[in-house]
Amino acid sequence: MRKNSISVLALLLGAAVGVVGGVLFAPARGSSVRKVLSYRVRHYVEKLQELLKTLSQTEVVVSTQAKTAGQEVIDETISKAKLLLQEANELAAQIEQ
Repeated sequence: MRKNSISVLALLLGAAVGVVGGVLFAPARGSSVRKVLSYRVRHYVEKLQELLKTLSQTEVVVSTQAKTAGQEVIDETISKAKLLLQEANELAAQIEQ
């Protein structure tokens, strides 16, 4: 289960890096690139917020060791998603300047 949450975060991070790299190397004016990049970062922030909301609403009734470990993975994923969300918001704010 831990592999699964890491894979989701890696996928999101890879997509974000790919988008940023693709947009930065596009043959367009700097202001246009910043607008597009800002829009896309905000779009991914919204998706990340939805994922975070879904994970936060996931309720696991702890009755076995496996369920406890599952809850720990969910909690860790939520923590990492919040950090990634904060970083994405900071990136978007820097781009919009």
